[in-house]
This record gives sequence, structure tokens and C-alpha cells, in this order.
Amino acid sequence: MLRKTFNLIAFVLIVGFIEGGFAQNGYSQNFDNFTVHHSVFSSTVLSAEIAEQYKLIRSKDRVFINIAVIPNNQTIGGVEAVISGTAANLMQQQKTLEFHKITETGTTYYLASLRHTDREVFHFLINVDPPGPEGPYQLKFTKELYVNP
Repeated sequence: MLRKTFNLIAFVLIVGFIEGGFAQNGYSQNFDNFTVHHSVFSSTVLSAEIAEQYKLIRSKDRVFINIAVIPNNQTIGGVEAVISGTAANLMQQQKTLEFHKITETGTTYYLASLRHTDREVFHFLINVDPPGPEGPYQLKFTKELYVNP
């Protein structure tokens, strides 16, 4: 179990850096005492074993949206927060994102899944309410999604 936990944590962190480096290329945003990191990655890069363990659906036309809220005085280890959001395509078809909390070995992050067509562009609006008096905050970003062959 510990190995599976480590595998998912390592995977999510690696995907974040592959996506362009969380902080270096705009995949994070600072709000008061927190930094919100986000990444979007194909569900097919998860192993079947990990997907089954966390009851995640893998498909060539599905991505995961990963959100981690990290206090500015920490370098790793997300904290619990209330996360909600939507994704709207260019036709203004809006989908509500259902985030699921994943807590492992001292860190918490949130995953939501989204089905899409090839080269579909989505505008994401993520609401983040961290612990304490700060927030809530809104995170906005746009991503073009591709169907894996």
C-alpha cells in the first residue's frame, strides 16, 4: 500500500513538472499565504493498478485536473481546502468539475476528471477556499486537450 501511495504522489508531482514546471511556466498562482499548483494530464498515463486503487476512470478522451494548495512556508505537502470548478469549451458548453480529495503521506491534493474531444479548448475556472481566514480565491486558465491515439 505504501508503495502504491508513493507511486501516485510521485506521479502527480512528475506530471506537474513535465507539464512545464509548476511554478516556472505559470502552472501555479500565489494568493496571500498559499500557492495553488495545477496541472492537466491524460488519464491514460496512470497505470491501471493506480487507477483501480483510487477508482479513477482511464480513457483516451479523458484528462485529470490536479490541484494542490501549498502554504507559502512549505515547499511540498498540500493542505486540505474546498475545491470546486467548471470547464467551458469554446461553444460555452459548461461542465461542472467534481474534485476528489486524495490524502497520502502528509500531503493532500484534488483530482477531477473531464471528457473531451480532440483539440478541444477549455477555459477552467477553479474556486479554492484554503483553511483559515484567507480566500476564497479563483484560479483561471485555458488548455487545449488532445485525444490519445
